[in-house]
Amino acid sequence: MASKKVRYWASLFLVLIFCLGIISPAVARSAKATDFTDIDHHWAKDTIAQWVENGLVNGYTDGTFKPDKSITRAEFMTLVNKAFGFSEKAAIGFSDAAAKDWFYDEIAKAVGAGYISGYQDGTVKPNQEISRQEAAAALCKALKLSPIVTEEVNKFADAQTIPEWSKPYIGAVVAQGYMGGYTDGTFKAERSITRAEIVVVLDRILGAQILSYDVAGIYGPEEGVETISGDVIIKADGVTLQNLIITGDLI
Repeated sequence: MASKKVRYWASLFLVLIFCLGIISPAVARSAKATDFTDIDHHWAKDTIAQWVENGLVNGYTDGTFKPDKSITRAEFMTLVNKAFGFSEKAAIGFSDAAAKDWFYDEIAKAVGAGYISGYQDGTVKPNQEISRQEAAAALCKALKLSPIVTEEVNKFADAQTIPEWSKPYIGAVVAQGYMGGYTDGTFKAERSITRAEIVVVLDRILGAQILSYDVAGIYGPEEGVETISGDVIIKADGVTLQNLIITGDLI
């Protein structure tokens, strides 16, 4: 079957967030990837460049993208809710989240989806930067992965400093290839996750789950029925689908 996994669909969800300034009120500049002064030698340059060239991600008004800028827990929840289409809200009563706050509904959606539960002191800390281990735990729950302490986690150079509570979550997302370590062999579980990192992580997750047909032709079995789990995108004229059951959206 002439098809390929698409690695940039996550940006369709993220563009609204970046353009509306949810991640930062300064994010309002549309440009080409070559216009940014701070991504040329960045490890995530290619992914960022693809998103920018497609007009799906904006930079800052000062001509930068700020790929290493941290994001808050509220911003992270907004990204995940948009990416996975979470819309069902749960009743919440966190002491630091009021109905008037812009992130109130996003937190309610995150709780409803079951990947955020808050802290023992009754707070959810929406304005606190989210760590890599917290992001791993939330994504593991959002994707309904089975937490597991894998050999890969124990091989990180800083494995002994990774809190025991987060090791199974990190193991699950690392095993799927969604998150990884740094060039020095560490994972840095307690470090805040950055704009570039979360973009790449969501890119990997949604890119692995969405199928795209970008070449004209007939797809699907001539007899019987084939089921495709997840979403399907048609990106070219002359694509015909036959005898397929698509469990997600057909775009």
